[in-house]
Amino acid sequence: LKPLWLKAIHHSARPAIGSGCVRRRAHRAYAAMADAAPAAIDGAPITGSQMQSNLTAAKEARKRAELDAQLLANRIALLKQEEEKAWKKIEETRKRAAEITQLRQQNQDKFQAK
Repeated sequence: LKPLWLKAIHHSARPAIGSGCVRRRAHRAYAAMADAAPAAIDGAPITGSQMQSNLTAAKEARKRAELDAQLLANRIALLKQEEEKAWKKIEETRKRAAEITQLRQQNQDKFQAK
């Protein structure tokens, strides 16, 4: 049995509202990093401005990837908290059901004793 938080991050699970498609954003970040790699066009060396724009794109892609990772970590933590609350409520419900069953039995015993 998988924990609830693990089910929510499964590849078929829907991401949190407002976070967008994490895979698509990660793919764009990796594509930007690949584009940022120094490469010569037609054998010509890379100019300073090209290298600077590649570096800037790589930095932005890294920041987006770090932000995505933080958003996922926050979502996982929230789901874990929700799971703990759910298990606590289940346990309280079980205790209350046991108390009710015990009270019913006591009432039935008293009624039969009369």
